[in-house]
Amino acid sequence: MGEHGLAGSTGIQPAGRQPGEPGSTGGEPAQGTTSGTGSVRGNGGGLGRRIIVITVIVAVMVAAVVVGVWVFRQRHASALEGCDHAYQSYTAGATKQRHAREEARRTLQATPEQKVADPATRKTLERTVREPAGHTTATCTANQDTGQLDRNRDGLDKAATTNRALVDRYRVAIAKVRASVGVKSLADGKKGLDDVINLASSLLGDSDGKVADNAARDALAKTIDTARQVSGRKGVTDPKIYTDARKGLEDAVKAVNDSIGRKQAADAAAATQAFTPTAPATGSSRTGYTSGGYAGGTRSGGGSAPIQVPHPQVPQGGSSSNSGGLVDMGGSWTPGSDPVMTNP
Repeated sequence: MGEHGLAGSTGIQPAGRQPGEPGSTGGEPAQGTTSGTGSVRGNGGGLGRRIIVITVIVAVMVAAVVVGVWVFRQRHASALEGCDHAYQSYTAGATKQRHAREEARRTLQATPEQKVADPATRKTLERTVREPAGHTTATCTANQDTGQLDRNRDGLDKAATTNRALVDRYRVAIAKVRASVGVKSLADGKKGLDDVINLASSLLGDSDGKVADNAARDALAKTIDTARQVSGRKGVTDPKIYTDARKGLEDAVKAVNDSIGRKQAADAAAATQAFTPTAPATGSSRTGYTSGGYAGGTRSGGGSAPIQVPHPQVPQGGSSSNSGGLVDMGGSWTPGSDPVMTNP
């Protein structure tokens, strides 16, 4: 048998040959050069992989740091921008709030309680004006950290929100007060017009036959009708409508009063002229003592009726209780003769 046959049947390797050597029948490759080359190649590949991994890790870490710094800066910039925006909104809102509050105060000063139909509207405005405004001392600077900027922004936003709400309440309360003033003005205007209508109606009835020109009464009657139509109109929103109608009616009333005054003046002048005595005719008059007696009267060229004159009282029985008085003795005289004094 050959070597191969002996080895195959007995399992004994020929002497001088080791398993793995060339020519051996074990089928295993020689472990010398083949395994040594593989080991060298394997060690070189692992080192390369480690270097690549480390490089990737370092690159990732650097990128993470760069990204982190960029994100931090962006976050800080965003926080600063948001804080600045909140600060601008706060300052603008605070200015509006002050202006609105001043307007509310002026409205209160110009609107006493008796000018509003509903006093509750004015009280509401008073309470609103006393409410505290939103205020903060927060600022926004680049040297503040992101957290501080965010906190400042929140405080500014809160104060700005308070001020915006106050401005809205001011406007609502002011509008209600003005509306109440309008209602009161309408009511007062209508009442004033109705009062003048009543007075004008009374004047129209009382002035019949007492005016110098009846056209004034006719104009007053037409104006009263117009004023009544205005007073009964629905949906009036402007008190000037009542004011204009009242002024027109007052002018018509004045015209009638003026006409009454002219009529009264004319009647008085006519009455005065009727009671004024006529001046005496031309002639001569004589008064006094003549021819030893007292004479008084008028002497005219054409003669006149006898005129009663006073004479001294003649005492009867030598005494009189009315000594020195003037009494009517029933004597008379005619022009051309002298009265005779009777001596006691």
